[in-house]
Formats: sequence, C-alpha cells, structure tokens
Amino acid sequence: MLELARAATIALLIIFAVSSLLVLVHELGHYLVARICRSRVSLVAIGFGPKLIQRVDNRGTVWRLALIPIGGYVELHLDTAQTEQPTFRSRLVMIHAAISGAGPIANLVLALFLYAGLSLATGEISFLPVASTIEPASAAEKAGFREGDVIISADGITVTSFEELRPILASRDQPVRFEIHRHDERLTLTATLSHLNVHGRSIGHLGISSHEMRTRSVGLREAFKLGVERSWQASVATVALCGYSIRTAAAPNPLATAINVAGLSRSASALGFPQLVACAAFLSVVLALSNLLPMPMLDGGAILVDIAELVRRRPASPATLVFIDRAGLAVIAVLFAFSSRHGLLV
Repeated sequence: MLELARAATIALLIIFAVSSLLVLVHELGHYLVARICRSRVSLVAIGFGPKLIQRVDNRGTVWRLALIPIGGYVELHLDTAQTEQPTFRSRLVMIHAAISGAGPIANLVLALFLYAGLSLATGEISFLPVASTIEPASAAEKAGFREGDVIISADGITVTSFEELRPILASRDQPVRFEIHRHDERLTLTATLSHLNVHGRSIGHLGISSHEMRTRSVGLREAFKLGVERSWQASVATVALCGYSIRTAAAPNPLATAINVAGLSRSASALGFPQLVACAAFLSVVLALSNLLPMPMLDGGAILVDIAELVRRRPASPATLVFIDRAGLAVIAVLFAFSSRHGLLV
C-alpha cells in the first residue's frame, strides 16, 4: 500500500512538472512576441486556482504559478488610445493575432527540440525486417514464412527496416511478392494479404512482427531533421486519433502513439526517461493543435475574432464577444458530455 501511494505521488509530481513546462513554454511564446511587438504584459499566469508563487519583475509584469497546472494565460495591456483610427486599429489587431499564434508555435518548436534531443541521445531506433513471430492462420503463415526469415524486398522494393514494410503493404490489394533470406538461401514467397481497419482505413496485413532492433547514431543535422519529421508525424497522429475517436467512440492510446512516433521500443514495459520525453513532446504538439481550434478561450478563437475584425474593419461589439464566449462554452460542454458518455476521455 505504501509503495502504491509512493508511485502515485511520483506520478502526480511528474504530471505537474510536465504540464507546467508545456504551459510555461506556451505562455512564454505569447510573452516574447508581445515584448517584440512592444506591448506591455501585465500578467503571466501558469495554472489556475490558489497561487503558489508570485513575483513582479522590473518591467511591472506579474509572474504567477498557481496550484492547478491546467492551462495558463497572458494578460496584455494594449494601448487603445487611437483605436478609432483604422490604420492603428488594423495594426493592433494584427499584433494581437501574432501574439495569440505565438503560444502554439512555441509548443511546436519545443516538440521539435525534444524529438531532436531524443534522437541525439538514443540514436535512431528501428526494427529489422525479420519475422520474429508469425500469427497463426495469417497471410504470412499461408505463404510459407518461418520464424527468422529476413525480408529483402516486397514487390521489388528494397526493405531495410520493419517500418518500411508498413507503407508498402498498406496500399496493396493484390498478392505481394517477397524476397527473403532463410539461413543461407534466398527464396521468393507470395502472400495474399488480409486487411485490418486502422483508424477507419483498411490496410494490408501480413501477420508478422519483429523483435530485432538496431540503433544507429545520428549527428546534429540528422537529429534536427528527425525532430521535424516526428513533430509532423505527431501532428498527423493527433488529428487521426481525434477523428478516429469521434467516428468510433473508442478511446485511443495516446501513450502508445507517443512512443511509436518517437521511434522507441514498443516492448518497453516501464515509462523510462526517453518515453517521458517522447510523451512530453507529443503532448506539446497536442497542446499546440488544440489551442488552434477556432473556439472562444483558445488562441484559435482569438485569431478568428481578429480576422473577422480585419475583414469588417471595425472591432467586434461587446455583445458579440459575449455571445461567442457563451456559444463556445456550450460547444465545449456538449463535447465534454459526449466524450464522457462514449468513453473518449483517456
């Protein structure tokens, strides 16, 4: 019982630390762009609820850390003395839109550096194209695959890692011709793939899995490239997970997705430091994309209002802003109720 309480305490501290880091980076994005645009920042708050720490810097900005590390906000003091002038008003709106968009961009940049740092530390981990296990009655077994077979090519496309097989097999409807190494022999096997439904998409399924890993060290340039690629993959995976949840009312596994995107071992049973970094990077992408949704209280909603003001060439009335806020709250409440009812929350 004591061990369980200790583990729960450590988990809560980790959640608090990771959440606070992601929110801090997000709010620093807003703060730095506000400073670049010479807008005075009155308050930078991390979290909500009772304040834990509060300091005032020499520029008069209040920095506050609150108890509940869910979200945060930056309070601006914009000079609106000349807002009646169309040119000044347009400039003010564009500045506000830039400040609103800076938070999500900061989270995407953080994810890129976390993924790049992870690649430098762990190298590029990949699985060899080896049939370590074969599913009974699968397409692989029917084609004559045996444990230990090494796949050289699929339909004439050279394969050097297990991951390279997925995009090849995903689009194949016809029988696939495999070149394999078995002991000292080179053989040809033809498999008629079965199909699996993954996130609402039918993909080819051979029925083998690989447990043979290799690690390749990467330099700074390649690590940065991997950081960009994995940030993009995390963005695509986030959208796919949301779409899959809405279509099927099934709860996805974001932890497995985060580890898979980072290229780490899926067999890892414990959440070690590399897996923690991968989760932080993935959640940073999720935070960025979710804040870009065009809903009130989110950065996307603020940007949408700014765009509307630029198009209409006049500020939104207080009544309109109140209506948008209430409508947004209603939508969020409906989504929350729907998610809770159908098990979308994880």
